[in-house]
Amino acid sequence: MKRNNKINRIDDIVQHLKTFVRDPKNVSALFPCSRFVAKAMTKNFKKKGCNILEVGAGVGSLTKEFVKLLRPEDKLFVVERDLTAVEILKNKFSSYENVFIYCSVIEKWIPKNKFDFIISTLPFNSFDVEFINEVLCKYKEWIKEGGIISYVEYIALGRIKKILLRIKNAASFKEYAKAQAYLKKFKKESVFHTDNIWLNIFPIYVHHAYL
Repeated sequence: MKRNNKINRIDDIVQHLKTFVRDPKNVSALFPCSRFVAKAMTKNFKKKGCNILEVGAGVGSLTKEFVKLLRPEDKLFVVERDLTAVEILKNKFSSYENVFIYCSVIEKWIPKNKFDFIISTLPFNSFDVEFINEVLCKYKEWIKEGGIISYVEYIALGRIKKILLRIKNAASFKEYAKAQAYLKKFKKESVFHTDNIWLNIFPIYVHHAYL
């Protein structure tokens, strides 16, 4: 069993790297997130009958951890923009009656219901403030009262990018600073908690906004 898990993990890494090569800006990370990230993101999955949205699922390295926790009355909606990754997701999870997979950019996707949990692995450090605003506004519109929005941020990446942009590109640094200021404002608008996940290829923050 452990050998099969190791093989599956290697397969996930290879598939993820291929996705990264096709779309590096929107994938951002070279390696998929670990099960420890998934554990932090799902620690609040307690009440039954939850609607869960996963945004930016990639090839499903986190999705496979989420489905282990699904009860028959729960529903997991998965949105991924990369067509090849979507085919991989469908191949992996088509046998689950309560998992629904969509190929779409999140800013154009229209859900039919609201969610108890929104889990996002979109690399906000790579986007401009207009896109971040658009996405987070949609998240806030889609989340139920009392719901939780969880998203990731690489611990060192933001600091490194800030230093490099400050040195090399003043205009890009200003745009990056605007984006960071917006994310800081978003944190202040909700009850907020952050988990530091060190057991990941590149340590990562898992942020939780309780709305």
